[in-house]
Amino acid sequence: MTATHRYSVPRDYNKDRIEPANDGVYFAVPTKKTDIGIWSFQSLQSEPLILTGHRQPITSICFGFNTNPKLLCSAAGDYVIVWNIHTAREKYTRGDRVTGQIVGTTLGQVQFCCFNVDDSLVAACVGEKVFILTSNFQSVIAELEGHNGPVTRAEFCPHYTSTLVTISDDRTFKVWDTRILSLVYESAIITSSSLISLAMNWSSPHVTIGSTDGILRTYDLTDGNNFRSLYQVDVSKAVSKQRERIANLKSKTDEKGTMTVTKRGTWKKSNSKDVDFETTTEQGQAVLCVCFSYHSTHVETTEMAPQFGKSTANDLLASRPPVLVVVTTGAILQLNAKNLEILDFTDMHDPLQGIDLDGGLKCINTAEIATIAQSPSVPDLWALLGTMFDNELNVVQLELADSGLCKRNTDFNSSLTHVISGLVDLEAGGDEDGESGLCVVAVKPLCEKSPLKSELIQSKPETSKTKTVKTPSYDKRKKSDPMNQALTFKTKVKSSGYTQAPRTTMFKPQINKPMKSTSPLKKSSSEAKLFNLEYPLDSAPPTELQDRISVAERPIPVNRLSFSDDGHSVACALANKTASIFKFPIGQNVSRVYVGHNGNVNSLAWNHSSSMIITSSDDKTASIWTKGSSEPLLKFETFSDNMSVNKEQVKTDKNNASFPREVRHGQFFYMDKFVLLTCGSSLHLYKYYLDSARDEIKRYLTKSRYKLVQSWVTQSQTITSMAAINAFHSHFVICAGSNRDIEVFDLNQGVLATTIHDTHTRPVHSVCLNKGSSFASQPSSAYNIFASAAAADCIKLWDLRSQRCVQRLEGHMNQAHACGLAFSPCGKYLATGSEDRLAYIFDLRAGTYCSRLRGSTDVVTDVTFHPARPTLVCGSLDGRVMSFVPE
Repeated sequence: MTATHRYSVPRDYNKDRIEPANDGVYFAVPTKKTDIGIWSFQSLQSEPLILTGHRQPITSICFGFNTNPKLLCSAAGDYVIVWNIHTAREKYTRGDRVTGQIVGTTLGQVQFCCFNVDDSLVAACVGEKVFILTSNFQSVIAELEGHNGPVTRAEFCPHYTSTLVTISDDRTFKVWDTRILSLVYESAIITSSSLISLAMNWSSPHVTIGSTDGILRTYDLTDGNNFRSLYQVDVSKAVSKQRERIANLKSKTDEKGTMTVTKRGTWKKSNSKDVDFETTTEQGQAVLCVCFSYHSTHVETTEMAPQFGKSTANDLLASRPPVLVVVTTGAILQLNAKNLEILDFTDMHDPLQGIDLDGGLKCINTAEIATIAQSPSVPDLWALLGTMFDNELNVVQLELADSGLCKRNTDFNSSLTHVISGLVDLEAGGDEDGESGLCVVAVKPLCEKSPLKSELIQSKPETSKTKTVKTPSYDKRKKSDPMNQALTFKTKVKSSGYTQAPRTTMFKPQINKPMKSTSPLKKSSSEAKLFNLEYPLDSAPPTELQDRISVAERPIPVNRLSFSDDGHSVACALANKTASIFKFPIGQNVSRVYVGHNGNVNSLAWNHSSSMIITSSDDKTASIWTKGSSEPLLKFETFSDNMSVNKEQVKTDKNNASFPREVRHGQFFYMDKFVLLTCGSSLHLYKYYLDSARDEIKRYLTKSRYKLVQSWVTQSQTITSMAAINAFHSHFVICAGSNRDIEVFDLNQGVLATTIHDTHTRPVHSVCLNKGSSFASQPSSAYNIFASAAAADCIKLWDLRSQRCVQRLEGHMNQAHACGLAFSPCGKYLATGSEDRLAYIFDLRAGTYCSRLRGSTDVVTDVTFHPARPTLVCGSLDGRVMSFVPE
């Protein structure tokens, strides 16, 4: 961040340390106890405009939102006065007396005041009450009571103009409706610290509240969302991490000191005489000020935020995510309002370059009061920082950080049809494969030595070592050997009649009568209609419980759920060493139960043709099953291959030992050409050949074969989750590890493509790609979005091209269990399980959940969407499977 010190207000002003007013064009500060001085940021060295009208000390001042006329409200114990800045400057220039409109008298000591969006109302906080005043004449519309402590802040919502949010020293916030004069919502005590800052998000109906413990809390003001908490940010921890990172970078470039090399890393320890003890002093990180700022691509002709009175602001806000600017006692941070990523950081301990100091440096150290606003002409921020230990007010200009610009001129409203693509375009932009060259959809041909070119061609195995004797064929035209002739010398032998049909019809039972549903040529009417379906892109999320069944007689945890690509069946991986397949709708009986593992079945996946499934288990094996077979068609037991499984003398091969640990994940890859398995910290790619023929005597022997193509070792101890696409050609596999990193492998090149470090506060337990569906169409850029989740953390949406988090989703409960994720085929919703016995559906356009599905009696462990219908199937820890449909 480029921070420049521009001006210092004389020390004689603002002796009572009243919070100044700031709108990005002007700022106002009490010059004397009863007078107000107004400066312009464009001419800081000019004489201020002095406003005189109060008889008692001024306690609060604020600017209006409109540009013409520009209003200023000043409050004291005697009056609440509204000033017209343009009219006052004209009178002040002519030498006339400057007067304002008195809108309130003898209300008491006003701690804070603010205008509504159209500057028609003024809210004045007096003690535990809030007075609603008109701005053009003296009238008290309402007196709001309900807080148990002094009201410290109040702000009107720009989206619902009659909604007022107030915070108080009682550590609660309240939402009022000034149109019907009623209390809409009253929160519980949300923190043990005082609430001191409040800001409205002009791009969405959200309010952010800051406290003295350095925590930012954001709440949703949308109708029907019950003012839920969206996310929390620990600003004090973020400041500590940023300072630690900067210190580590400085220590690496320091020539002095001892180099320390350990298994955790390498760093250089500086000498004790070079340590600056002044910078090691700890201080609190109270959130003094919060502000939402916005980018504009046409700063010369268009104002950039709604507070400047332009109706086209929503279009401009859609071009980039808003920037959340946070001012603490020791630092200034700029965060991406969608993903809460730190865009820039300014430490107040570091000296600032000053223009008014002839190129000198200015140190602010510790701030006590702060206000910040955005300039409407240039994308810069103007901050007013008052120091704690001396009465000095500093004017600092900050450069607004880049939160990600859409390089292509696309319509944001049209991108809402495919919201995932919209998120990607807004954050990354650029070409189809992005600046990093990563794209889930295969856009490049296979390399010459690509592992994906490998094939396994099965040759006919030798069943015995005995040489086969060729039987000679006899022909009457050839003269045969007299020593080697048939027993019968005649050309024709009369049949004994055993093969002829009997003369009388005996009782003949019907054996192996084919079922109508199993005929590949004739399908039921429901199945025939399913193939003609197209997923409704404008459908509502599923909310109504349709069916609920138990997968076993006893409560068995459901580890994984997966719909087949044709939508006819749903498979369940269970903790009782089995896997089950249900026909859709799930109210029917179990179609098939697969028994063969000796451990917990961890994962399950269908092939693209929906005829086979692959399961992985804690018994260090993985198996491929067909839908109509009770025995595995192929079993992965050894690391390298199973080529010697049918030989009589099996030689011990150290390179082909059994898997050392449990096989956590398994799936088909590259349109069923390969199989992916994860074991420990390794990712394995196998080519395979399937043969359903078996020896009737030695049925344990199989003719199916597999062989290892290549393995990749991650930097973590264990791969906790894996995601890849099999529905179309894709070269990338995403692996999440126990070290909280996400690694992306390019199997076309056979290398590690990229690594995203420190994705969550804890190891990622679920990674989900937007795989779409064969019944719904999405743009190719939509498949570059994937989601990740971790215990005691939120859900994050990532863009593979930029390797950045594009959105955070919070609201569900996930503290211990690995709750699964699933994208809807339309790309508008993301479903997840939760530990509060609910399933949550998040609307990716709104950034919060839109539905909470009830019906489970235990933790919802996994979810999956139907590929052709807006139906969600959930599995729980007590062995219940539920399906939900729209109302």
